[in-house]
Amino acid sequence: MYQNRRAIFWLVLTVGAALTAIAAILPQQSPPPPPAIYSGTVRIIGALNSEPPSFGDIVAVMGEYESDSVSVFNGTYDGLILGPPNTSHEGQTVQFFWVEDVRRIPASETEIFHATGTPQLKTLNLSFTRSPRSAVPQESVDRSILGKALVGLIVITIIVRGVFWVITRKKPKEW
Repeated sequence: MYQNRRAIFWLVLTVGAALTAIAAILPQQSPPPPPAIYSGTVRIIGALNSEPPSFGDIVAVMGEYESDSVSVFNGTYDGLILGPPNTSHEGQTVQFFWVEDVRRIPASETEIFHATGTPQLKTLNLSFTRSPRSAVPQESVDRSILGKALVGLIVITIIVRGVFWVITRKKPKEW
């Protein structure tokens, strides 16, 4: 019995040491690619003779990655840095959003991300069908959020009732 425990101990120790050595030998994650730095104008399609917007922020989104935001001032944005953490985003579509509070309005323009050896300075004029301050049409309200919240509440109720039932049920006499 003692020898079996000893053999298991040495096996676990050897496997752990081997995995540590392999992790040290394998190449580490590649460095992040140089960023793309965007600037340009912001305009609302169909807005004639209106003041240039000076509110909200612009963000760039690529898959799970989202850039830091930059402010819109006098109808322009400057210094939007798109710097994903690794090269796995190569060839992905970059979407731009005009954001204010919780409203996100997608731009009509998109880009394809290509990592290069040096930082890229890009000018991209963005156009939007409306501003984040525009009234939201009734048909565009996303009702799936309400459905997800309702399902979540039902699941939580079932779990709480199950836990309560387990806690309050009577134990057999032989316990």
